Amino acid sequence: MQFDPDNMNIPDSEPLPAVERRAEEELFQRIAPQIGLDPAEEPRRNYHTAYVLRYRTPKVVLALILVVALALAAMLVVFPYPLTEINVAFSGTNQVDVGFSVSPLDVFTRITGIFNGVPVDLIPLDRNSYNVTLDENGQLVLTVESPLGLTDSKTVNIDCLDDTAPRVVRHFRQDNDIYIYLEDDRSGVDWDGVTASGPGGVQADFTVHPDEGYVAVAFPQQALTLRIPDMAGNALSVVVDLLD
Repeated sequence: MQFDPDNMNIPDSEPLPAVERRAEEELFQRIAPQIGLDPAEEPRRNYHTAYVLRYRTPKVVLALILVVALALAAMLVVFPYPLTEINVAFSGTNQVDVGFSVSPLDVFTRITGIFNGVPVDLIPLDRNSYNVTLDENGQLVLTVESPLGLTDSKTVNIDCLDDTAPRVVRHFRQDNDIYIYLEDDRSGVDWDGVTASGPGGVQADFTVHPDEGYVAVAFPQQALTLRIPDMAGNALSVVVDLLD
């Protein structure tokens, strides 16, 4: 049996475009009522507009609201503790550097420092790190504020600086000399800076003994003043007179 393409008995069928149009019409007839359109009255061009307004637009708006809500929630969760890595280190004879960082996950609008009730300048080191140099003991309050008005504060107590002068721990007279023993718990006595002067600023004779921790002064004929500094610049004045 041979195949003869000229004698094939194939019934006529609708062109493919017509089939597609009919399928589209049937789909439109089923969907239109569900999105508020009357298939008999509404122009078909309203179908797409109604579909977007009814289904797509609310989903887009809901997604945007969700994104904003998550962003705000993230800020609320992350921001309460943005101040990190607060370090205090000596930077000089009687100065300290206070360095601190702000969490890079947080967005903040303002950062301030108050030392002993007075604003201080915070020096930015990079985008998230700052430094402030202090030359006395006290209390430093660091505060970070977020765009939402949330704040985080940390208090740093500075008590490592030497702000007291040397002190006399004992003294006595032996023969014609007066011995004055001294202590300074922090920076130490500046033995090279000790001076002794009498009336009118006249320099008096004395000797210092750092290893033993005392100053020896010849018994004066008139009152004289010993000035004994420490390495931080604090100074003690001792008056030596005939009563000693």
